[in-house]
Amino acid sequence: MLEETSGRVPGFKQKLAAWWHGYDLNSTDEQADDPDRDTDEPRVISAPRFKQDLTARAAVLQELWGPGCVSPGPADFMREITAYLGLTAEMSMLDIGAGLGGPSRAISEEYGIWVTAYETREDWVSAGMEQSKMAGMSKKVPIAQFDPQTLELPERKFDCVLSKELLHVLAGKSKKRLIGEIKQTLKPKGQLLITDYIAASNSPSEGVVRAWNENAELESCFWTKDDYEAALAEASLEVCVTEDISAKQVDFISAGFRTLSRRMEELLAEEADAEKQVNLRRALAFETRRWAVRSEILQSGEVRLLRLSAMNHVEPEIR
Repeated sequence: MLEETSGRVPGFKQKLAAWWHGYDLNSTDEQADDPDRDTDEPRVISAPRFKQDLTARAAVLQELWGPGCVSPGPADFMREITAYLGLTAEMSMLDIGAGLGGPSRAISEEYGIWVTAYETREDWVSAGMEQSKMAGMSKKVPIAQFDPQTLELPERKFDCVLSKELLHVLAGKSKKRLIGEIKQTLKPKGQLLITDYIAASNSPSEGVVRAWNENAELESCFWTKDDYEAALAEASLEVCVTEDISAKQVDFISAGFRTLSRRMEELLAEEADAEKQVNLRRALAFETRRWAVRSEILQSGEVRLLRLSAMNHVEPEIR
């Protein structure tokens, strides 16, 4: 169980010490003194206490989760959760919060579907687009930057919309607004697939929420499953499937840690530039702690990872 007051995960340092060789992930002295840390962004959490280099984070995240992936869930998993959607090469999909585009490319490769991938971070958009080009998928899976707070989508454009662990960082009104945009852009009989972190109850433990947010880049504003179902119903989207996939996420995190433990020293040795190596060490510290905390909280049961699919039951216009 997480400590209510400190937000720290018991045993975390012990779990990592064997492969971190004494690097203190819990030390905040250097971080607190860093003049480059973000303080102006109102919803950027200050707990890491230094500005993260996105290129270094992308390198670490891909070691954890695989090429093109910035969150748990390998290509096989993406194919598994999209298998029932009936996707074809004649269809189009929108991926909101695509990261480096790995899941989008896996889905496109499997079904031949055309994917428009949106990501918030400019650096990851550029890197992800380069990966699409290298894979020969620059037209099949283009990646563009977007702002989820202001995104406006065209009417009836996409057969499917995917949102993978993005909505939890939006406040309630912003979630509802984005769901409304998604509803508008879905074709008749179009489908929405969401994976997102939710609170297991209406009153999650204050200590758990604090621990989660203190070890994150952006603050999470958790909905419950009921909140999601109500918002989708309000948008006239019919919920078809809900599934708790928390256990799978914990397994993915454990597998990622095992992979990273084998690759960490090699990853650092490959970077000769001293400043970039510091960025890598910081990214390693930030990401390993972030995902260890999330694994602990998911196992506590107070936050869950939900897979949810819904359909736009608007009938096609008869002409």
